[in-house]
Order: sequence, then C-alpha cells, then structure tokens
Amino acid sequence: MDYFSSNKFERFLLANLEINKEGIFQDKVVPVSREIRSSLEKGKGLVDSYCKFLPNIWAQGFSEKVYKFSENYGVNYSGEVVLMDFAERRFTKEETLRDILSKGWKRVNSDKRDLKGKLRNYYELKIEELLTPKNLDKYWENKKRKTA
Repeated sequence: MDYFSSNKFERFLLANLEINKEGIFQDKVVPVSREIRSSLEKGKGLVDSYCKFLPNIWAQGFSEKVYKFSENYGVNYSGEVVLMDFAERRFTKEETLRDILSKGWKRVNSDKRDLKGKLRNYYELKIEELLTPKNLDKYWENKKRKTA
C-alpha cells in the first residue's frame, strides 16, 4: 500500500487511485466482465487494450499477480482499460517473471467463466504473445516514473 500511497505512479492506470487519510478513492469504472458481453468485436478490442495496458504498469515497476482480466480490470469513462483491484500485485521483476513462466492466467476461473469460444482463443493468443520474459525485460521500469 505504501507504493500507491506515495503517488509515484501514473494514477490513471489505476482509475485515478488516491489514498489519503480520508480513505481510498478511484474513479467509477465498469468491470471488464460486463463490457465483454456486448459483442465479439468489443471483447477483442478490450483484450487489445489490456495487452497495451500491461506494459504500462510494468514500466511503473509493478504487476498484477494473477492477471485476472475480466475481474480485476475495468473500463473508464474514456473507454480505456484500467486496473481497478490494486491489492493483488507484485513489485519485483523476479516475482513477475515467475508469474509469467507459470502461466497462471490459464487457470483464472473468472476468465474461464467470462471469456468463451472465439474470444477465449483470441485472449490466449494475445496474452501468450505478450507475457514473455523478453517483453518483461523490454518494459519493466523502462520509462521514467511520474509523480502524480
């Protein structure tokens, strides 16, 4: 929680997360699990946005532990995918690499429930392309962190 309290990350990535003495605040977002139901094309667009999003959080020096796309991510008022559940996270490249190598995203029950048929196949193809040690090396903390 200290990392996020310090505001040394791009706040919009976590739905404009703000932690202060009054509490924890984020913008209202629509869970991905609701948005992907509209159509196959909408679902594919969200998968593409998610795959562009993940390198951005790696560049900030953190990652999600389990990659629960349909459950831990939402769509903000601008239609962008953001991380809404910041509790399940990693702060080291080594832990993130272990998560990538274990391919835990294949066992996420909420994604199995919410991503069906062609959308599930598309998701697995895109996530396999992205979650590699080479991409982790390329993106992990390779951008300067901004103070919000």
